[in-house]
Amino acid sequence: MDLEALSGILQIAGLQPEKLAILSYQLDRVHSRYEISKIMRRVTPAKKLAKVCNEISAATTILTALLDQYAELTAFFKEFVELDTDRLAELLDVLDWGARQGYEVLSGQYEQDGPNDHDEDLQTIEPLSLEATVASHLIARSMATARGRREEPKTQLFVDLRELFMRLGGTNEIGSGGPLYRFTKACAEAIDREIQVPEPEPFRILMMAALKRRLVDTV
Repeated sequence: MDLEALSGILQIAGLQPEKLAILSYQLDRVHSRYEISKIMRRVTPAKKLAKVCNEISAATTILTALLDQYAELTAFFKEFVELDTDRLAELLDVLDWGARQGYEVLSGQYEQDGPNDHDEDLQTIEPLSLEATVASHLIARSMATARGRREEPKTQLFVDLRELFMRLGGTNEIGSGGPLYRFTKACAEAIDREIQVPEPEPFRILMMAALKRRLVDTV
């Protein structure tokens, strides 16, 4: 997404323009989760997919240990396969993290993330590669559930956008047609023009219900 469009989103929501880099980075992540959640909703049952995630994590742990312990293996990859083993180790680490997060989400052990104090650091972090994005995020939170029921991808998207709104300095108030609504609508349109954001009052009711489910699941 071009910077002008991103700046417009910040302006319409009353957010500080210096948050542009964070918005760009985080909105890409939200978009990725949304696209995969649409696919995952139609495929493998959660328990089976959780088992696969656990197996992926175990496999990456073994491969990482082999790279650490056997210098000859590292040399082989570099010389004969022309593989950057440092890059491989990084991707294995990200894949392991994503698989573990996916397992926790799908087996009901996941806890919702909240705003953190490290968002300013994102301005100095290069965006993750496609492989890393797939490994870390597209396995995990897009499959968030509420009491064992898969949530609509669009609802999860709205919740993710609310979290992003707060990370960018917005309040936690949902309101009706206020800054959060304008932010969500602008971001949703930027992600996919076919996403239909409900009118302000139905949107408020939908968000209250989604947040209430998450509160109940953490008790």
